[in-house]
Formats: sequence, structure tokens, C-alpha cells
Amino acid sequence: MLFEYEKNYEKQTVENPPLEFIMRQLNDITIRGNSYFILTNDLGDFIQCAGAKLRLTIEYKNKLGGTHYILGLENNNREPISINFSGGPIVIKKNEVLNIKHAINLFSSFYRKEEIPKKYVLRLFQQE
Repeated sequence: MLFEYEKNYEKQTVENPPLEFIMRQLNDITIRGNSYFILTNDLGDFIQCAGAKLRLTIEYKNKLGGTHYILGLENNNREPISINFSGGPIVIKKNEVLNIKHAINLFSSFYRKEEIPKKYVLRLFQQE
């Protein structure tokens, strides 16, 4: 596994980190200087998040299938909204605004090679 993250506005890279290290870094997420995290497995699949503890976005990409998704919760509120990270605003849907508890849950599942929990819905990412 490869873990990439922002620390004080600088990109950091750690190979095969323990899960506890990843969780500590995630818990330091802020929009100023510690605002993105990417965990990539040996197949090239990745999960990434950006934002702050109370408002962040999480994406998942399956390298083999080439599918890239934005994760959200099932609800009908899908109006566009923006969240911020050190790279600027990101426009997503309201049901895709997640928080640090979701990030910890999803990064832990990915690290353990588990499937994405069923409570999350996946929307195909389309670059605009």
C-alpha cells in the first residue's frame, strides 16, 4: 500500500504504513495544509478524501475496471454544493458531503481489503 497525504502544504508519501498511522493522519485533516489523503493498493485501486473533518469528499477508483466514483449517502438531497480543501473548492452533491467518521470507516475498510459498506452510494465521477 502507498499512502500519500498533505502535511503543512507539502506532499508526504509512506509505503506500507500501519493502519494506526493512517488514522492519525486522517484525524488531522483541515482545509489549511492537511487537506487530502490518498491510499493506493498494489493493484492501483485507490480511495482518497479531501476537505475538513465536518465536510469532506471521498472518491474510490477501481484501476482494473477503470471506474472512478464519488461516495455519498442515500438521500434525495442531491443539489450541488462546494467544499474546500487547500487546492480550492470542489463541487459535489449534498448527499456526498461526508465527515471524518466516514473517512475513517472507508479508509479502514479499504486497508483491510473489504468492500465499500453498503450504506454508501457510488456516483460515477465525470470530469467537467
